[in-house]
Amino acid sequence: MEEWKFTLLNGAISTAGAVLVGLFALYGMLRQSAKAYDSASKQTMALLQQVEKSAEAAREQAKWQLRRDTFAEMLIASERYEDAVDRCGCFLADQYDERGEVISNFGSDEAEAVAAALDVIRARVFILRLEGPSDLDPQIKNFLKAAGKMYETLRTWSSLLQQGRDSDYPDDWLIPQEDLIEAREELFQAMYLVLHEDR
Repeated sequence: MEEWKFTLLNGAISTAGAVLVGLFALYGMLRQSAKAYDSASKQTMALLQQVEKSAEAAREQAKWQLRRDTFAEMLIASERYEDAVDRCGCFLADQYDERGEVISNFGSDEAEAVAAALDVIRARVFILRLEGPSDLDPQIKNFLKAAGKMYETLRTWSSLLQQGRDSDYPDDWLIPQEDLIEAREELFQAMYLVLHEDR
């Protein structure tokens, strides 16, 4: 065989070998790249799931805190109402002399304080109902009913005083007051259970 043919054949074989080695290297690189892509995809998905879980936990915590704040504001409003009721009841009870006769009329400041505190409670009830859950509706209605009954008791009592009439209200007003405290405690227990049922 002539030398140039031998050189040409040798070059062709070397080139074919180099191409074959290059193809194997390319195939290996592509497989390695596919594995790296799969691994990166899995890590990305795991990271996204972790971020989603963290965001969900943050949302749940924010929801819990908002609900807790709403519940606390309701309890504060009810406490202020009870204080206003106490002051008003004491004022009305002081309108009698030692013989049980009426000595003066009901003061508007005390009545306005009770009415204002009841208005705050009603506003808080709307917020409480929006915040939920609906499981609290029976306790909310019971508390609102007791608060309204207490207000009506004080209004009736003050009306009797303004007319100069004696009544049993100095003793009787303690019953709706106890009902109010009991209804508030039931509402508190229900709110407590809502806040701590999943914790």
